Amino acid sequence: MQQLTARASEAAAAKAAKDVMAKTQNAIQDVTAWMRHYVRDAAAHLQRMSKLSAAYARLTAKMQAALDDEAREPPNSVARAQIDVGISQMSVAFRQAQIGLQTLESSFGYAGGKITYPEAQKDIARAQQYCGRTGQALTPICGDFSTAYANFQATVSALRQDFANTESAWNAEDQKQQAIERQADRLNQGG
Repeated sequence: MQQLTARASEAAAAKAAKDVMAKTQNAIQDVTAWMRHYVRDAAAHLQRMSKLSAAYARLTAKMQAALDDEAREPPNSVARAQIDVGISQMSVAFRQAQIGLQTLESSFGYAGGKITYPEAQKDIARAQQYCGRTGQALTPICGDFSTAYANFQATVSALRQDFANTESAWNAEDQKQQAIERQADRLNQGG
């Protein structure tokens, strides 16, 4: 009877261990898929972000050209007022672009110069621990995880750098545009 009980206990323990391993492997597959999705989404945005700094500078140049046009118009003229309104509208568009950038940053977990992903962080840490065990690193599931994690880390680094560069470009153009707006307002007021 004791032998039967011992065998039943061993079988239950083996089944429990097998269930834990299956859950762990499923979690690793899920976090691997999440990282691949993150990298895929980021790739499209990285291409667009590389063009934002130039777009910001082009808008500033348009505003400067409009300011130059406004200065050539007679004081207190309708044309001068219309150009001033156009400059203000460009400024609003620029501010909306910043809101779009902030939304994008938030969707990728970027804030304060860092990218965090608290929901996945724990799963990634568990996967690293599991795949770091002797004999596990060479399994297909851990190989897939390791490849996805390396790509994910490279993407996070690229995103962090691009977000910082884009914010810096936005801040520089914002300073220029605020000066243009002040000049346009002075011109529109007859100055």
